[in-house]
Amino acid sequence: PGLQFTWVPWTTYVGKANGFFLASGMSPRGVRHSIVVTASGRMVHDPHPSRDGVPEPTNIGIFIATMAK
Repeated sequence: PGLQFTWVPWTTYVGKANGFFLASGMSPRGVRHSIVVTASGRMVHDPHPSRDGVPEPTNIGIFIATMAK
């Protein structure tokens, strides 16, 4: 088995699963940016020095377990 990373719509998992996720969307600086959020959508890490986050995430990144071939 392995893992595959994929982006899914923000509403797919937020508030419906446990853990931490990568959230992606437009930053206040006008560029696409990713941050780490909790399952409830609370930001816990922004790698940019401003720590402005992503006000309205559009996608979250998840790892999906894959079966060995």
